[in-house]
Amino acid sequence: MQKVLAGLIIISITLLGGNLLYKITGEGQGLDILQEAFAATDAALVEMTMNGWAKVSATSMNEEQLKAIIKVGSQASFGIIPAHILVSSDDGVTIAQASYSALDYLIDVSAQSLPGESYLIVTVQTNNKGRGIEEAERQLKKFFQASGLKVELTTCLVGVIKGRLSSQQASALLGQILAVLQADMQESFSDGAVINVSAYSKRLPGGIMMDGRMQNVSITARYNPNEGSTYLWLAWPTFSLPI
Repeated sequence: MQKVLAGLIIISITLLGGNLLYKITGEGQGLDILQEAFAATDAALVEMTMNGWAKVSATSMNEEQLKAIIKVGSQASFGIIPAHILVSSDDGVTIAQASYSALDYLIDVSAQSLPGESYLIVTVQTNNKGRGIEEAERQLKKFFQASGLKVELTTCLVGVIKGRLSSQQASALLGQILAVLQADMQESFSDGAVINVSAYSKRLPGGIMMDGRMQNVSITARYNPNEGSTYLWLAWPTFSLPI
């Protein structure tokens, strides 16, 4: 039931993002500019994660159909068919899930059938600096295009900086990111341990309308006292939950 609930959380984000929040402006370049902004901070890359999702059908799908869409996408994008696809059902919701590694990525796939609609959700993750954002984007698009689907994306870069940032250092770090992205800050929050900033950059595609303002960049810096390090999250267009 826990996986079903996690899936439903993702579905709710999908519905919200696909129908209400995403506003494609026609402006912006590719997502590689996000990687340039991250590099400007000198944070050591911990991982890059990209999530993709799409509505597959306005009808429910059976177990074999869910498995098939995972196999087709995996073959088209990563050249392999998952050896194990787990299927669970509860309260009219059926979820087929597969996790595997390929091309230096960890891949998690979830094909979900709800009453009257079905969805495909894929997450790729890597800590290989040689694997860029645009490459991950191409792989995800291949996965969804194999089933004739248009994918919606979010991505997040996670890094670590030794020590705790002073107020001046934190301001400088945020300034470096915003300068590369040529972004305007929309909202900011700080409680001494966590700093969170939302911004909008015309150099990035699309955005999310929040409280009447467009946003497409989320930046968070958080100190971890157990490790004596500060973690940095740089996300487009906003943070999202893993599968």
